[in-house]
Amino acid sequence: MGIFYIKIAPYFQKNDQINKQESIMKKTLTAFIAASCAITTFTAHSAADNTVRFIGEVANQTCSLDINGTDKSPVVLLPTVPVKDFKSTVGTTTGDTEFTINISGCTATTEAGMEKTLSIAFVGNSVTTSKNLGNTGDADGVSIQLVDNNAVNLEFTPGDLIKSSQKINIADDGSVAPVNFVARYYAEKSAVTAGSVIASAQYAITYK
Repeated sequence: MGIFYIKIAPYFQKNDQINKQESIMKKTLTAFIAASCAITTFTAHSAADNTVRFIGEVANQTCSLDINGTDKSPVVLLPTVPVKDFKSTVGTTTGDTEFTINISGCTATTEAGMEKTLSIAFVGNSVTTSKNLGNTGDADGVSIQLVDNNAVNLEFTPGDLIKSSQKINIADDGSVAPVNFVARYYAEKSAVTAGSVIASAQYAITYK
């Protein structure tokens, strides 16, 4: 069994108390921190390791989302697959597992200034050289690849916000159709060894 663990970027989500404020103000400041800090002796070569990046967004629209019906720390379970499925070939994928992103709570787009489209965005943790989500389990040579609602592989880069390739429409009444993504195993090496597979990413809604 493989686990694709998704961590919510909390400042992009809204709780009940914030919802009340948003209904009055009609805008929200959303932000999350993608940070990687190293406690090292500072040199010119290590300066990048001491950089904290702040990524945020100001929008009029304020939607919420969940994955497979879970809005807090959802887990997507992938099937157990045999090592032979990777065919000793780098880039082989297997174990395709669909998960559903449900979007709710959007304001009617008939109101002035409301955004009419959105994207699902991710920040990958432990990104691999193949631009996938790195495995923190004990299987070797395997990662998790995500495929968006337009059948496009998401290519992660460390610390960057990666958006779905296709915009998602918000209806006049504020409703949004569910969106399906896929998580699957990806062979990073020709020799994949048996073990647990655990990968994670933060996710959020962006309107830009």
